[in-house]
Amino acid sequence: MRLSRSTTHGVLALGYLDHRQSDAPAACAEIAEAMVMPPEQASKVMQALAASNLVDSVRGRSGGYVLTRDLADISLLEVSDAMHGEFTDDQHTSSSSSSIADSRSCCVSLKLDQLYEELRGFLAGQSLAKILRANGRQGE
Repeated sequence: MRLSRSTTHGVLALGYLDHRQSDAPAACAEIAEAMVMPPEQASKVMQALAASNLVDSVRGRSGGYVLTRDLADISLLEVSDAMHGEFTDDQHTSSSSSSIADSRSCCVSLKLDQLYEELRGFLAGQSLAKILRANGRQGE
């Protein structure tokens, strides 16, 4: 779980797909132009979103990308996980405590585990519709 530039790009791409005036698939070049980014970067963003089933990739001459569900049903956590992969327990805490007393390491690790789960829960509760609406991008 990371809130990075890639996560921001994923959120903005999904917001763009939701806000455009057409139900037709959006070509990657169109998305790149709308987001003011190189097409190669937009392609990586859209491929990650498609791999996580947040968008469908439509092949063919009129192909492109379409949302798989409403932005109210997509969380910030899902976008972060799509862009970076879902973290596992061993990625957010360290099990090595070679120079630290085991009891101290254990207490810190338990607290970090708790904070990690709280943060994941918070991000899971943040829908893209709510985030984009708060920034004036939704329902204008």
